[in-house]
Amino acid sequence: MSFFKKALASVGIGSLKVDTIFDKEQVHAGEQITGKVYLKSGNVDQNINKIEIRLYAHVYIKDEDTENNRAHQEIELWRYAIADSFTIKKEVDEVFEFDLKLPNDVPVSFGDSKVYMKTLVDIDNAIDKSDRDDLLIAPHPLQEQCMHAFEELGLYLAETECERAGYGIPTELPVVQELEFKPNGGHFRGKIDELEVMFIAAEDKLYVLLEIDKRGNWLQEMAGYDERNFKLVLHMSKHYSQQKLVEMFYQIITENI
Repeated sequence: MSFFKKALASVGIGSLKVDTIFDKEQVHAGEQITGKVYLKSGNVDQNINKIEIRLYAHVYIKDEDTENNRAHQEIELWRYAIADSFTIKKEVDEVFEFDLKLPNDVPVSFGDSKVYMKTLVDIDNAIDKSDRDDLLIAPHPLQEQCMHAFEELGLYLAETECERAGYGIPTELPVVQELEFKPNGGHFRGKIDELEVMFIAAEDKLYVLLEIDKRGNWLQEMAGYDERNFKLVLHMSKHYSQQKLVEMFYQIITENI
């Protein structure tokens, strides 16, 4: 191999290309995700240190003094090893199959919440290669039931965002997804300003964390007396009728305003 070809490969010219293909375009939180990583080699042999697939989310970091100023960051949620060190020969393609389990409480694809995978190929003495693929993540069926219950109570989904997980939130991930509902008629119009909801899924439980922002005067809002917090634990294996969930959330909100 000529020195010139080695030099070109070290800066990415004539080196390998990576492409990751998922078997399904849409997956549920906590579900297995399968697919293949395709490596197309260049015109030189290259030593690969490792191949990883990493899960990322875009997160809004709130300013300590005001919520109007926010920084936007990319946060790594999870990483999976696909292959250890090997040498890929020139003009020879390689395919690596994977079967990975998404975290149970990975953010769902609502609104501005963005979750994506990056396939990273660590190349010895050269520029690393990567491939980004956005994921369409659907909610757990029980979470979707809860959201329909909020709709039946006259609450609509106004905004979603991911933020850093605070102390005491039962999640293994560094971020949580916050869903903001606002009244659009119904019993709670004029009684609450908004309802902030976090769904945290474990293997057998769904934690529903509610922050009820009731309508009050400016003095109550300044003192924080207009906010009430509640945690509801639902069991994944248990059947909840839609009417039962509507009644549960109606009672919780009514008792906290």
